[in-house]
Amino acid sequence: MESRLCELAVEALFPRFCVACTREGFLLCQTCLDHWTPVAPQVSCAFCGRGGSPRTCADCQEEVYLDGLSYFVPYGNALFRELLTSWKYHGDRSVEAVFKKSLR
Repeated sequence: MESRLCELAVEALFPRFCVACTREGFLLCQTCLDHWTPVAPQVSCAFCGRGGSPRTCADCQEEVYLDGLSYFVPYGNALFRELLTSWKYHGDRSVEAVFKKSLR
């Protein structure tokens, strides 16, 4: 009960706003979540861009020791960066719904 009171106090003092449309209530409102589309899986070398395989190509393997790289949204996406920061550094578990939808 005490933790619930703390949550309510935090919500009252620091209300959440959707990072996409600024509606109050959620970090990402249901409308914006419904319009969220993950990127297609990468089918090229993450280092040189050579197509054909999502793994690191033979030429790049001589320089780097990473077999491949996968992501569901590029980190350069400002909306995703805001969501990831909120989840990673502020423990906002409501963001996990977005991640789950993206990983399907």
